[in-house]
Amino acid sequence: MTRILMLITAILLISNCSTPPTFQDINTKSKEMYELAMDLDKNGKKEEALRIMDILQGLYADDPKVKSYIDSAPEEQKEAIFNEGMLGFNKGIRAKVEPTTGELIMWYIPDRILDAIEMVDFWLNIGPQIGFGAKATSALQAEAFAGAYIGAGIGQKKMLGIKTEGRSAILIGPFGPLAHAGSSVGTGGFQFGGDFEYFHTPSKPLYQDLKDYWALGFRVGVGFWGVEFEYHPIEIVDFIGGIFLFDPLNDDFATTRGLDYTSRQRAVVKDYISIVRSFEDEDIAQYKTKFPKLEGGEAPKEEAPPAKETKKKK
Repeated sequence: MTRILMLITAILLISNCSTPPTFQDINTKSKEMYELAMDLDKNGKKEEALRIMDILQGLYADDPKVKSYIDSAPEEQKEAIFNEGMLGFNKGIRAKVEPTTGELIMWYIPDRILDAIEMVDFWLNIGPQIGFGAKATSALQAEAFAGAYIGAGIGQKKMLGIKTEGRSAILIGPFGPLAHAGSSVGTGGFQFGGDFEYFHTPSKPLYQDLKDYWALGFRVGVGFWGVEFEYHPIEIVDFIGGIFLFDPLNDDFATTRGLDYTSRQRAVVKDYISIVRSFEDEDIAQYKTKFPKLEGGEAPKEEAPPAKETKKKK
């Protein structure tokens, strides 16, 4: 069964590669990611570029170009865009904006309604699938499930839209092989992620990028039809905070905006993450030894203010 799950993982996470990726593939994709970040920066999309750099620092935390760019970014935006440890996917990865008083008033009621709605996920899934799972957080769960499907419904981060997912799991408590990869698009922007896990903790990439570790719920799939329901208790804090104009999960439309990428740019990021996560930890450590620094252009520098004219003495 483990071999079957490993095969499914390879299909899910490396679906765009005809052959298994190599270290050179990571290096090539890393350069492409860096160039994408620089292009976004030049076009005024500072937060979108910062998100790319945050992803790159997983491999290149000590690279001077990556480090310099991140260090120069405003702390408020770094807090908004970087992943947040134990909160995981509950925290929105959205850029901060400065709303006017009118915008705060206009969005107050809609944001409160959406905060209440996103306490739950409900998806109707269509595609080959079989199995059942139930959980009271990912530390207390039981599941035997396999499927690849398209879903429509509502979810966290104010998502009303569609998703595509592939999942294979045999889980008891926080243990068991889980291969999961997917993406969703809709009112909550674009979300994607995927990984293969044996031991499940909130800090694992899957629970940072795509799934709520702390959720309670169930899923069932039979033939070509399935249903998925989750309740997100941490969202209660966000709902109560929102009443007092406090947004602990960084997802209010009044004070944040979604990161804006084209379909091509999303594909570049998704491919990079899929390739990197297809490698084991020891392989990544070996890669860092072979490619300790990111090869690419120079990070953008702040333009110096124009020199003041000096008047000649008569």
